[in-house]
Amino acid sequence: MYKRVTVGILILSLVFGALKSYHHHWIKRSKQANQARLYLNSDVCSNAKLRVQLGKFQECAQAEYELAISPSTRAMYDLLEGYSICGHQRCEALAMWIKDNKFILLGFLVFFVWVGYQWLLYHWQIQSFSTFYDRQILPIQYT
Repeated sequence: MYKRVTVGILILSLVFGALKSYHHHWIKRSKQANQARLYLNSDVCSNAKLRVQLGKFQECAQAEYELAISPSTRAMYDLLEGYSICGHQRCEALAMWIKDNKFILLGFLVFFVWVGYQWLLYHWQIQSFSTFYDRQILPIQYT
């Protein structure tokens, strides 16, 4: 009974946390979509001569790309990226941390390999001594 209640509370908290995150992402993406819509309706994107003169400095294509997918879908993508293992560049950050601390990690690896070797050597010596002593024949005195 307590297990079911605990699991139920855990699932509800996960669902409510996901809804909160989704709502946060949806608000952010809605604001971006509104800003992109305003930018597309501005003179920068509606005036072709001005658009050509600005060249790389105009962001009309990025605004069109932002409006190509609805804010709710983008919010769902953001939510799923947050729950992904490598979402928000976590794997890249881990790779950078490993690269920055490679000598410390190598030192720990060498230490643990040495400890494992010592442990195997110790058990091999105990086994060889115990087999040696088991094979010894003790003199028996008959009286």
